[in-house]
Amino acid sequence: MDIRERGYKNAERWSDDRVFGPRAYFMPEKQPAHLLVDNIKSADEGVYRCRVDFKFAQTRNSKVILSVIIPPQKLIITDEVGKVRTTVVGPYAEGASLALTCSVHGAKPAPEVTWLKGNQIVNEKIFTSNLDVVSLPISLEKLSRSDLHAELTCKASNNNRTNLSAVVQLDMNFRPLNVEILEPNQSFVAGRKYELICRSWGSRPPARVTWWNEGRRLDKTKDTTSSDGNTTNSILHFVPNKDDAGKYLCCKAENTQVSQDILETGWKLQINYLPETRIVLGASLKADAIKEGADVYFDCIVNALPASFRVEWKLNGRLLHHNIGHGIIISNHSLVLQKVNRNSAGNYTCIAYNAEGTGESNAFDLNVLYTPTCKSNQTRVYGVAKLEKVNISCEVEANPSDVVFKWSFNNSQESFDIGSTYIVKSGTTSTVSHTPHTEMDYGTLMCSASNKVGHQRLPCVFHIIAAGKPDRVSNCTAENVTATSFYLKCLEGYNGGMPQTFYSEIELKSITEANISSAVSRFHVRGLRPNTRYLVSVYAANIKGRSEPYMVEITTLKNFEHIFSFKEVEQPREKFQLNTTMTIIAGVVFSLILLACIVATAIQLYCSRIENQHRKNSRYSNESVVESDEKSSDDIVNKVILNNRNITIVDNDEKDPDIIPQSTFDVVENDNCAHQQLYVSTIEAKVPVARDFYIDNTMANYPSYCTLRNDVGWKSYQVSKDTNIPTKVLKEDQQFIIRTLPRKNSALVCSPSVSWDNYATYSARSARTASPICSMQDQQPPVVADSVGTSKHESAV
Repeated sequence: MDIRERGYKNAERWSDDRVFGPRAYFMPEKQPAHLLVDNIKSADEGVYRCRVDFKFAQTRNSKVILSVIIPPQKLIITDEVGKVRTTVVGPYAEGASLALTCSVHGAKPAPEVTWLKGNQIVNEKIFTSNLDVVSLPISLEKLSRSDLHAELTCKASNNNRTNLSAVVQLDMNFRPLNVEILEPNQSFVAGRKYELICRSWGSRPPARVTWWNEGRRLDKTKDTTSSDGNTTNSILHFVPNKDDAGKYLCCKAENTQVSQDILETGWKLQINYLPETRIVLGASLKADAIKEGADVYFDCIVNALPASFRVEWKLNGRLLHHNIGHGIIISNHSLVLQKVNRNSAGNYTCIAYNAEGTGESNAFDLNVLYTPTCKSNQTRVYGVAKLEKVNISCEVEANPSDVVFKWSFNNSQESFDIGSTYIVKSGTTSTVSHTPHTEMDYGTLMCSASNKVGHQRLPCVFHIIAAGKPDRVSNCTAENVTATSFYLKCLEGYNGGMPQTFYSEIELKSITEANISSAVSRFHVRGLRPNTRYLVSVYAANIKGRSEPYMVEITTLKNFEHIFSFKEVEQPREKFQLNTTMTIIAGVVFSLILLACIVATAIQLYCSRIENQHRKNSRYSNESVVESDEKSSDDIVNKVILNNRNITIVDNDEKDPDIIPQSTFDVVENDNCAHQQLYVSTIEAKVPVARDFYIDNTMANYPSYCTLRNDVGWKSYQVSKDTNIPTKVLKEDQQFIIRTLPRKNSALVCSPSVSWDNYATYSARSARTASPICSMQDQQPPVVADSVGTSKHESAV
């Protein structure tokens, strides 16, 4: 700086570009003056001399030594293998050792280097040698889980103003701490789908979780990890089967980056499964050789866990029950069918039950072989005209269905087999063609079949009759008669040997209103006029002609809708109120009714007591009437005279099983007249002798009899006024017939004081007193004349 003759402000300045250039600036205004050097460099270090030249004084020189301090220029952290780490070191396994080196470059003078773990100094050193690079290592032994993410800092400084540092973070890997299966040791049901969860935690990075079944890895899994990466869940979709029972199912967790140590947990599987059933036919039976009448037994083989507690059997889906009477015996796992028939054939299944559910076996098709039999609902009667050809079909049921047919014809004079030329076979149906030429061609055709099981036991019988017109319908009855319709139902007659159709003609005043046909003898007629009488003709017809019509008149009802079509006007109704006076009257009336009931009951009890006393006294009456003339093997006819009327009473013999009493009526007394009515029913009497037994209508209330069997033991006698019966019994020139049964020699043993003439008087009295008239002993009845005038002894019933 030259200030000669210029002053400080105008002084001339100069700086060598080869040394400082514009970086150096002299400031004389400072006291003392300063030399300012910007952006100092290590090359600027040295001895600086300040020279001041005076105009009139001695030049002065001042020396200043400039020392330039160079802070650490670069810090480099390297690991054990010399790899530079800038942010993260590791990962290190739990329990491993850590060794890092911090290198400081370009520091002058030598820096002080320090290692810190967090805020704690781990290693520190002050270097004295001026080396371009100084290094300081650090070593950490047995790293633990707490060292994860620890910050390791290397600091370097050679002045009190600046320092240089580098930080790395410690990364670590951990093996899993634990692994477990949620809800372990549970039992499974074969075939069902389960979700099993295996959980592992404490591993870094997240553990690898796998499922294994008896050494076989299961791959149907889904893994999830928690947000912090500490927990891993593995979900297994598992469908066990019964073969898995006893196998070891386990879950494994491992961290391959740490070590080969694997955590494992599991258990032996307990597999429950539905019953598995199958039907086995008895060892001595062959499924394709079971015939009707054979005994068949099945065994139900059951494989179940837990064990089955019940076994049921089904036939074609219908549950079978133990029934010895029907030949079905069920015992434990066995089914016995005694004397099977064709209805026993079908699909048999057995169902086993255990705690897990039910299991049904495959169906066993029981095939029962049987000889041919006639199929039901076949046409059995064919009406055929002469020289008319008819095809008669015979269908049988047989197993196996491979059958051979045989036809034969039979009439009243001859029997012969039908030739094969007239027979056509189709499966289990055989058709024979027959054409009547003479009366001898009408008769009976018999069809029988056979298969490998045997021959048909009863042939199918078809009757060939001469075709004709159908018979007239009968017993036509109108039902559900309304104003516009009615329902008519008739009984069908013989169809003449051919299919018949029924016709109904509805006429009104000789004009046909409707004509209805039907396949059955029932007609529903609609659309008629109300309150109108119709004449209905019903007849049957076939191709041979029509029957005689059945005529019936039917009158429709009146149409009440028109009669009662006026509108009814509702009148206001007054509410009924029960006042005090009406209440009193109702109470009095009720009291009187109650009193009358009590009096009537007392009178009835009094009369019953009197009647019982009277019956008790009459039981010991000494009156009895018996009269017998001589012993006879025929019946005894008793003539009874009651109230000037002659009645023939047939006495009931309780010891004779051929006579069955129907009912006994009480004796009715009127004007000294007592009637004892007794009815006797018989077995198989086509024309029972009833009211025509009596003389006239006045005797219609008296007993009548008929035989116990048809055409067996009938005895007919004619009694006329020439007999010893009182003439009041018979009308003039009239006679009647008494029919009896053959019986052993017996008669009425009656009181000696009673004769046949006074039998009626005693009978009436005995009926009133409920005492027996007589007992059966061998006695002689009166003589009765037959229709030719001869006499014989007959016994009355």
